[in-house]
Amino acid sequence: MSEQTKRQELEIYLMRRAHADPDFRDELLKDPKTVIEKEIGLKFPEALTVTVHEEKLNQLHVVLPVDLVFNDASIPNWRKH
Repeated sequence: MSEQTKRQELEIYLMRRAHADPDFRDELLKDPKTVIEKEIGLKFPEALTVTVHEEKLNQLHVVLPVDLVFNDASIPNWRKH
């Protein structure tokens, strides 16, 4: 199994915390940047925008990274032939 990135660890932590604490979830949705800054004890750059999406059962959110550096062998072929 591959090692999780710090970002993945943070996302998992936030998801678990939001699931366990409805008030935290509400605050995270209202003001994600401030809430996350408090949780991690760091200040994000002023120009950084932080958005939290609440996925519904009938939705699929896909986040594309800025750097799409993949080799063809690392990407599974999901298309039906």
